[in-house]
Amino acid sequence: MASKKDIERLLKKASLSGLEAARLIIGHHVEQDHQREGFLSEREISYIKSRLTPLEAAEYNRWVDTYRIVDRTLQEAHVLALDIQQGLIVASQELDRYFIEYLLQQYKMWTPTIVTEKQYQDIKDRQREQYLQDIYSLRFMLERVAEGRTSEDIWAEWEEREEEEYYLDFMAERYPELYMEAGMALLELMRAGQLQPIQLQPQDIERLEQMREQRRAQANETTQELLARSEEYDQTQRKLYEATKRKQRRARSEQLAQALEQLLEGALNEQEKERLLDATFCSGAELYEAGLAEWRTWIDEFRPDPIAGYAVIPPGNLFSMDEQGYYKPGAFGDALEMVSGVEVMDKIWRDRGFSGAEGFHQAVNARLRSQLRGYLGLQSIVETVSDILGVDFAEDLRAWHGQIKNYVDRYNVIIRPDSDYAKDIPKLRKLRIDNLKPSAASLRYFRERIALGLGEGWQEAALNLWPAEAEPEEEEPEEVASGQEA
Repeated sequence: MASKKDIERLLKKASLSGLEAARLIIGHHVEQDHQREGFLSEREISYIKSRLTPLEAAEYNRWVDTYRIVDRTLQEAHVLALDIQQGLIVASQELDRYFIEYLLQQYKMWTPTIVTEKQYQDIKDRQREQYLQDIYSLRFMLERVAEGRTSEDIWAEWEEREEEEYYLDFMAERYPELYMEAGMALLELMRAGQLQPIQLQPQDIERLEQMREQRRAQANETTQELLARSEEYDQTQRKLYEATKRKQRRARSEQLAQALEQLLEGALNEQEKERLLDATFCSGAELYEAGLAEWRTWIDEFRPDPIAGYAVIPPGNLFSMDEQGYYKPGAFGDALEMVSGVEVMDKIWRDRGFSGAEGFHQAVNARLRSQLRGYLGLQSIVETVSDILGVDFAEDLRAWHGQIKNYVDRYNVIIRPDSDYAKDIPKLRKLRIDNLKPSAASLRYFRERIALGLGEGWQEAALNLWPAEAEPEEEEPEEVASGQEA
């Protein structure tokens, strides 16, 4: 806005240009548009207009037409700003479903699973059967035997150590007598033929190691993907174990017994030790049948998988049960699974032609990015016109820009890669509104619109004020990890 001294100076001039007259009168009306008191009286406005020559009056009229165009453009900008804000609100709300789902999973994790007595016994039986079917490394066998022969104080001592080491190495260093005792217990069974461990071949070990490396490299896998990859690893290990077991002969078992004896004597190098301990296996059933008390206790002991355990409801309660005699959740239990709506919305988006949740959110992300670039183009043109005339038309645009940025910041927080639930959120690009460039299409469109008022050559009047030319539209790069800079 022109200062009071500037206004007085202009009014005292012998003649005013069309640009100067427009600056005063339009600036006065812009103040009024914002519910503020203007700085000209009706008499002063009439006086300014009366002093314009026909040529200056034509220039003044062009600016008045431009003012009308800018005013209509600002109305469109307000609609666009509200549309962007609404889009960000909806997108954030849809992404909040993953946070709600995360909270529900945490709630379920820390809430006891309700079961009947029969169901509880079946769960225990299934776990014991699984322990018998599983295969265990020689390191794990030795650790369980050693653990069964040590006090809780020794186990607590190991847990408190800051060194990252195996319990077996800790025992060998701190309690060598117990370490030897555990090793000799297994060695005697191997010598007697009651245990016949199976050692995988080097190529099988390399294959399993590659699978472990792939699993470690997938840092952004969802919980379901991690479970699937872990199950695939266990199945592959089991298949390799069974295949090797069919080929292995009695002589090989004797060699493994000798290798264990050398381990206890400290005669193996690190590579030989690692292969013996981590690539030699026995099944739980074989260990159980061998009669080791520590292993029988370990396999027979029930270890609930859920962190919060189970809540067993007594017979004769009011809860419903299915035909197996298992607890049957009521309507509330089923409704709880639907609270986040993640699965329901994924199906809806697929029905609408998206590739599930990820396709939908990536399309929304791209649309928001395009709208933001269009808004920045509009703002750039309006600010340039403001600089030429000396009247601030972009005041509201800056306010709306700030409102948009607040919603953008919240959106970016939701998709940040360090959140607890980021692994389950679709991979989305961070919206960096301060680094986005106006789209070339929006700049061209609004330049042509302003030209309707000022004429085709109006840009040349702003060569020293014009912002850097926006780069042409580029194809969107491949999507990156959720929340990553792009």
